Amino acid sequence: MRGLQKPRRSAAVRAGERGDISGGVLAVLALVMCCVVGAVGYIGYRQFEENAMLMREITVVRQDLQRAKRNQARLRQGQAAVLLQSAADAYRDQRLQDASMALVQALSLTPERADLLAWQTRLGEEQKMQDALRKAQKASDAGRHVEVVKLISEAEMEMPGGSLFANALMRLKRKSQAALWTKSMTSAKAMLQRAKKRRRDRQPEAKEEAVKMEEMARNMIKKLEEERDDPRTCFNAGKLTDARVLLKKARAKEKLEAVDEFERMYRQGWVAHQRRNPSRAVPALSNARRLDREIGGGQSVYTMQIARMLGNMRSLLGLYALSQSRYGQAASHFRSALVLYPRQSMSTLQLQALRKRAKSWLQEAEQRKTAEPKAAGALAQRVLFVVEGDDELAQKAQKLLSAVRVAKSSN
Repeated sequence: MRGLQKPRRSAAVRAGERGDISGGVLAVLALVMCCVVGAVGYIGYRQFEENAMLMREITVVRQDLQRAKRNQARLRQGQAAVLLQSAADAYRDQRLQDASMALVQALSLTPERADLLAWQTRLGEEQKMQDALRKAQKASDAGRHVEVVKLISEAEMEMPGGSLFANALMRLKRKSQAALWTKSMTSAKAMLQRAKKRRRDRQPEAKEEAVKMEEMARNMIKKLEEERDDPRTCFNAGKLTDARVLLKKARAKEKLEAVDEFERMYRQGWVAHQRRNPSRAVPALSNARRLDREIGGGQSVYTMQIARMLGNMRSLLGLYALSQSRYGQAASHFRSALVLYPRQSMSTLQLQALRKRAKSWLQEAEQRKTAEPKAAGALAQRVLFVVEGDDELAQKAQKLLSAVRVAKSSN
């Protein structure tokens, strides 16, 4: 039996076996740790992927929102353009109420558009002219010609350039002035007849009074005839046909040609103004303005209308320049428009907007003058193109430009 007993293991063997067991345990533990780390890494990777996917989805949603916002803004602009065209068509047909309603709807869609605000101002001015025409027509029908002339003269002070009602108001004023002239001539002739009768009176005092009355009547008749027979007076009153007749009688060929040329230029400029075509309107109206000064001394019924139409066209040229980012040229056109027509609302609004933009350019130039002196100098130069020389922004821009040049020269 002893031969069948297992041999006893030595301590070294037993220690080796324990070491093998410990190594196996450690191996198992290491394997478990690897699995845990791998699982954690996989979970982290999946979480990272999910976060990245979420961020991509957020970016896509944000882009979709921005695209939708742009599309919505584009849609609003398109709707506003359609409404503005409807307002312009109604305006040309003298349906001012319909034009005003279309314009209010367009402004509700794009309240920041300066051209719509200018149109609104224009419609308000035209409604005043329409009201003045109605009142003057009513007074004319009642034979109150003095009131007609007064109403239209007051309206002319606020009449916008190229007004729809300008020609009708001028015709009505000329008609009333002709009626008043006839009435004054009839009154003066009647006074002369009364004076002649009173001169037959035997009393010296009555004869002396009759002589004074006759002299007064003759002076009145002479003055009225001079007004009627003076081509310049007829021209300034808008009576171009009468002016031509008188010039033909006087055989003043050059002045007659000047009147014909004036009428042609004025009509051409007026039509181009109504069609918003400055390339044709500005040359024609400039020639009409020159001829108006030569013929009537710049005191005719056309003088103010020509200046205001020119102001409108200068403002339109400024808008064209602004759309092409030619800011200096745009500002120059807007200022010219205000010299011609100080109440030109579009130019006033655009110059205010340009000044705000120039202020932002100046602030940007101040921030960039150290790191990017060349860009800062270009911005300061742009400010000088836009604002006038006595403006505070122009003085600051000039100082900044000088500082940039000094820094360049020192480097």
